[in-house]
Amino acid sequence: QEGSRSIILKIEAVEKGKRGNAVAGEICKMEMGSANIANVANTNDIFNGEDRESEASRAQRFKEFVHTLQRGTAEAIAYGIKEVPGVSGVYIDDNYIGFAIAYVHDKAGNLNNELYEEVYKAVEIYRSAGIEVAIKPAVKRVIDVDNIKVIYREGVNSILYDSMITVAIKEYMDNMKVSQSLKYSSLLAYIYDSYSEAIAYVDLENLKDVNIRKDEIIRPGVIAVNTTVEKLKGKEKS
Repeated sequence: QEGSRSIILKIEAVEKGKRGNAVAGEICKMEMGSANIANVANTNDIFNGEDRESEASRAQRFKEFVHTLQRGTAEAIAYGIKEVPGVSGVYIDDNYIGFAIAYVHDKAGNLNNELYEEVYKAVEIYRSAGIEVAIKPAVKRVIDVDNIKVIYREGVNSILYDSMITVAIKEYMDNMKVSQSLKYSSLLAYIYDSYSEAIAYVDLENLKDVNIRKDEIIRPGVIAVNTTVEKLKGKEKS
């Protein structure tokens, strides 16, 4: 629009899948410059990239489908909800007589009104007569990952890898499902697998596993690699 100082553009990843996802501010360079453009940036996280379904995942989904042949079970309701586009995770609390609660979330750990309506339609198909199902958002717990110490191999650009590992941890936590506790041994293995070419040692000794309730979901707060949460929070305030 004439006179505008900024515009919103549609972008598409060159490679399909999770590799195309980016945290806010990560996209900050253009392949070809322009005299009319000062800078570019993604102001929000991009997290809708998904890898192709694995054979193991497809086999598990088939097993879950079998349970839907008997309508009204927790497994059947969960399967129906997970088939709704945009749903990333669900937990069914069926510890009641004639009543169940479905805790649902999208990739960001939320349940907006539009997604709620689609989930409601799915529940009406998969629940049995006489079974009421309340649909609620998962209870979000924001967890700071404090003071991770990473020692790199000789010649590695530590500043670059600090940033890359920070992004990797955020992606790991952003992909956690409702009811999934944070086990630091699994996170450590994920970090090593991602950047084994650069990492000599990672210290997670002061971090304790975060165990959560079945209706809760973990999402990342401040992530501190080779620094402290307190320092990072101080920078945010300044």
